[in-house]
Amino acid sequence: ARELPTTEHAEALVEAEVAAEVAIFRQLFNHAPAVVVPNTFAWTRAVERAWARHGLRYLVTCGRRFVARDAAGKLIDDGAVLRNGDECGGPLCLVRDAYFEPVKGHLARDTAPMLQNYIDCARPLLFETHRCNFTALNPAAEQAFAELDALIAALLEQCPGVRFLSTEKLGDAIASDDRTVIAYRFPMRFRAWLQRAS
Repeated sequence: ARELPTTEHAEALVEAEVAAEVAIFRQLFNHAPAVVVPNTFAWTRAVERAWARHGLRYLVTCGRRFVARDAAGKLIDDGAVLRNGDECGGPLCLVRDAYFEPVKGHLARDTAPMLQNYIDCARPLLFETHRCNFTALNPAAEQAFAELDALIAALLEQCPGVRFLSTEKLGDAIASDDRTVIAYRFPMRFRAWLQRAS
């Protein structure tokens, strides 16, 4: 944002920028993008519509839609609560609300226990982490890799049947109601509902 508080961009400009980004992605990777992760989780309904028009199927969100910044630069949400599987103007929402940033002091022993709550609630767990944890920009990158290894080992021990999926594959599973991934039997769904309600 060049000026605060922010104002919404014209829809034609949004459309042109999304088209350019999709074209660059396609040029670099030889296929169209399927997943979008908005910077700082800030976007508008006009942006959602443009993403959908350009074939983006999955939108990673923290569970809220931030639509502007106030005069102090603080993000402002529109009050929407977004859940896994919700549609946002076309793209399907995938909620990423767990963080694993060793550069910020996150440790495997503190992070792994949250898995049980996701299991009990029958929710997928998407960790937010950034490459800065694991590159030469971080003088403790080797320790960050060690923490990542420890986290994966803890997850495998705690839940031997855990599945690791790309964001796109998870979105595909939710969109198609893949019963090898989605809890579908009544006892499982009822237990998850009780856990979510408590």
